[in-house]
Amino acid sequence: MLESKEFAQPRSEMVEKQLHRRGITDFAVLASMGAVPRHEFVPHELRARAYEDAPLPIGAGQTISQPYIVAAMTEALRLDPEDRVLEVGTGCGYRRRFSRCWLRKCSPWSAGPSLRRLPHRA
Repeated sequence: MLESKEFAQPRSEMVEKQLHRRGITDFAVLASMGAVPRHEFVPHELRARAYEDAPLPIGAGQTISQPYIVAAMTEALRLDPEDRVLEVGTGCGYRRRFSRCWLRKCSPWSAGPSLRRLPHRA
């Protein structure tokens, strides 16, 4: 999907205000958070809220984690680009797409319903 200019500024502000100012310093984490369009992973009716510092419902009783939590958990792992990651409970795929920005291998596994087929997915 082509980048929408309406979401470029909120995503940039998310990286600076919610992540960098709160202590996230890993360049790969910050760059990935700035590159992945979070609005594509939330229901269409919630896209205006996609870059808020809050979890959002994504269907089937699940949520997409707030950006700071995704960044903080990932930074704490201190991953190397050559590391392989098995992500359990992949939800809507946001974290996997984010991780694939710099990891060679990130494999998903989920026992829950596939959220990729929900009507809100673009």
